[in-house]
Amino acid sequence: LMETRPMPQHNAFAWFYLGAFLVAVIAWFLLGNAQKMPQTTLQWGILVFLGVVASGIGYFMWNYGATQV
Repeated sequence: LMETRPMPQHNAFAWFYLGAFLVAVIAWFLLGNAQKMPQTTLQWGILVFLGVVASGIGYFMWNYGATQV
């Protein structure tokens, strides 16, 4: 598909992360417990760091590098 309709890497990953976000939200509504959500800004900051920086940017850069080889 990328050969016939090329798109920038960040657009392709935006769709991937949107789909993953929707799956996570639906799973949380079905299986989650609101009483066990993080309570402090430090806890939220750690979750944001792990989700955005460690996972998000790391996964994007890994796959971007794989396309350059």
